[in-house]
Amino acid sequence: MMLSHIMTSFHTYNDNNIIHAIIITIICVVVISHDTTILITESGEGATKEERKEKVGTVLTLHSAPPVDTTVLITGSGDSLVKLWDVETGKEIYNLPHKVPVKSVEFAEGDKQFLVLTDNVMGHSSTVSIYALNDGRPAGNPHEIVVKDVKLTYAMWGPLNKTIIISAADGSIRVYDADTLKLVQENKEHTKIVNKMAFDKDKFTFISASGDQTAKLFDTKTLTVLKSYDTGRPVNAAAISPIKEHVIIGGGQSAESVTTQKQDSSQFKVRFFHKIFNEELGSLPGHFGPVETLAFSPDGHSFVSGGWDGYIRIHHFDDSYFKEE
Repeated sequence: MMLSHIMTSFHTYNDNNIIHAIIITIICVVVISHDTTILITESGEGATKEERKEKVGTVLTLHSAPPVDTTVLITGSGDSLVKLWDVETGKEIYNLPHKVPVKSVEFAEGDKQFLVLTDNVMGHSSTVSIYALNDGRPAGNPHEIVVKDVKLTYAMWGPLNKTIIISAADGSIRVYDADTLKLVQENKEHTKIVNKMAFDKDKFTFISASGDQTAKLFDTKTLTVLKSYDTGRPVNAAAISPIKEHVIIGGGQSAESVTTQKQDSSQFKVRFFHKIFNEELGSLPGHFGPVETLAFSPDGHSFVSGGWDGYIRIHHFDDSYFKEE
């Protein structure tokens, strides 16, 4: 398969590592980097609409409100703060302090709840806190899932907000009931840390990205592994196309080995696999550091990649991509 595309690229200041990027609408991309800059940019041209630089800890995670309201952004950072932002103005709406760094945040469907995953440091266990939202602000004390036996890495809401799916450093993926907060399923198909997870558009399946050099496609309901994509390199991020039977996978090196091991730019390509047949369809070069984040646009006509080289690359597929099966 020929991967013809048009690419918009832009660079963050001071060569800062890109940690997370999402396309929240067809024309809007939100990016965060290690210098705590939050950029809101046009996906077509890469021109910055808004920039917010906070003199606080590293921003580690972000999520936009689901389709009901894509004007609100939530971020979590290394200074233990969770913040809500107005995407249109770049202004902070609310901040919520925690005791330890925040690893993952996500709105529930319907904008009535959000979750916060905090790290297991300074004597604290990894914890998922579930907050209710009232008029756009947290209301009351959170409900908590506390996990003492392992370091948690990522958390996301299951279909219809009935479950919470959590990945861990030991390679396990766990499913908790969102009402009772009890563990209902657990799977340990990965042999090393699971860095990130991402759903398909209907949440029937999700893909995991692991340091064991594989990405795996799971059935959301049964937690059964449907497919495994072997890359030969640590996987930091993966995403599922909303319109084609394709998945994209990126990584190249684990974060801790970036400054200690020799780097080969060929390992930092974004790789395309057929979701069903496991066949590698092609790859796109561009980054010269490990790829840390990947996300498709809602219409599937483009995707964004961000890496430790400090670059955001917005890839737009041309007509030939959509004509091929």
